[in-house]
Amino acid sequence: MTRLGPAALLALALSIPGAAQTARPAEDERPTARAVRVADGSIRLDGRLDEPAWASVPVAGRFRQVEPDAGAAAGLATEVRVAFDGRALYLGAVLRDTVGTRDLRVRDLRRDFDYFDNDHFSVVLDPFGDRRNAVVFEVSPYGALRDLQARDGVDQNLDWDGVWNARTTRTGAGWVAEIEIPWATLRYPGAAGAQAWGLQLSRNLRRSRELHAWSPWPRQFTPYHLAYAGTLTGVEPPPPGRNLRVQPYVLGETDRAGDDPLLDDAGAQLGGDLKWAVTPQTVLDLTVNTDFAQADADQQVVNLSRFSVFFPERRAFFLESADVFDVGYSLFTPFYSRRIGLDAGRPVGIDGGARLVSSGSWGQAGALGVRQRSAEGIPAAWFGVGRASLNVGAENRVGGMLVTRHDEALGEGPAF
Repeated sequence: MTRLGPAALLALALSIPGAAQTARPAEDERPTARAVRVADGSIRLDGRLDEPAWASVPVAGRFRQVEPDAGAAAGLATEVRVAFDGRALYLGAVLRDTVGTRDLRVRDLRRDFDYFDNDHFSVVLDPFGDRRNAVVFEVSPYGALRDLQARDGVDQNLDWDGVWNARTTRTGAGWVAEIEIPWATLRYPGAAGAQAWGLQLSRNLRRSRELHAWSPWPRQFTPYHLAYAGTLTGVEPPPPGRNLRVQPYVLGETDRAGDDPLLDDAGAQLGGDLKWAVTPQTVLDLTVNTDFAQADADQQVVNLSRFSVFFPERRAFFLESADVFDVGYSLFTPFYSRRIGLDAGRPVGIDGGARLVSSGSWGQAGALGVRQRSAEGIPAAWFGVGRASLNVGAENRVGGMLVTRHDEALGEGPAF
C-alpha cells in the first residue's frame, strides 16, 4: 500500500529576506578582478607565489571591513591573484599581518573547520553568474580546508566535499595561500570564450574579530550572499567534459566452523555507484547493492526527552545534493533520509536507487527513488521524494515537495 505523509504531501517553502535590506550595488559599482591564462604546469602548488607566471597576474585588493567597522578600509592588506590553465583555476593570496605568525588563531586542522573560530581566507565562486548559487573554498593559515555549497546565502550544504587543494606558508609579514581548483570540480556554462563569474573574497581575523571583504556585504548577511559579490572576468574554462565516474566494489566473506568442510561458507557481494553530469547543471546518480561500510558510526546519545533524536546523515549517497531535498526549517522535516536503509540504527540492505538533480537561474529540482530489500520483520519497500524550488524575483523562491513510501508485503505501512 502507498501512503503519503499528511505533513509531507505538499510542503510549500517561501523564503523572503528581511525587510531591512541594503540596496544591491549596481553592476558598474561592483569590484572586478581579471583572471589570466598561464602556461600549463607553470604554477607549482607550494604556497609561495614565487613562480614567474604569478608576476603577470593583476592584483585584486582594497579590502574593506564588514566587522566591526562596516565600510571602513581594512587595516591589514590582502592581495589576491587569479590565474588558470587547461587543468585548473588558481588563486594566490598574500595576507599581510603586522604581528607575523605570532598571533594566528587556528583551533584545529580538521576538514570543514568552524568558520568563526579560525583565521582563514575564503573564496566564493558563482560560475553561472546568477547571484544565487555558490561554491565556497576556504583555507586556514596551516592548510586546513573548508568547502561547501550555498544558495541565496542562507541554505548551506556543508557535507559537500569538492576535489581541490591548497598550500600555505607563514612568514614574518603574514601568511600566503595558494589554491588549486580543478575544472572537473566546478560546474560552469558550456559557452566558448571568456566568461564572467561572480566572485567574493574575504578574510577572517579571529584575534581582533575582524572580517575583511573584497566586495563588502551588509553585516546581517553571510559572505555567501552573492547579491553583493564582485565579478571575475577573463575566465576561459575548457568545454565541460562528460564527467562520468564509476565506483565499483567487491566484498568477500568466508566462514569456517571447526574441521568439517561441510560447514564452511563463502560468499561475495558486488555493487557500486555511478555519477554522470548529464549537463553542467544536471547530475544523475545511480547506486546498485549499495554498501555503506565507509560511513562513520553514530555517537551514543542518552535521550531523556519525549522527542525522537534526529541523528545526522553520514552515508555518502544520501549526503550528495542533500540540500535540494531540505526545506530549510529544522522544526519541520518532511524528508528524513535515515528512514531509508536503517531500522533503529540497524542497517537494512538497499537493492538500488537513483537521484536526478538539476539547478539553474530558474531554481532547483530533484527526484530520488530507492528500493530497500526485505529483512527480518521488515518488508521490502520503495521510497520516493521529489522537490522543486523556483526563483521568484531577485532573492525569493517558492517550492513544493512530495514524499511517498510503498511497502510491498504489508497492507498498511508507516508514512514519513
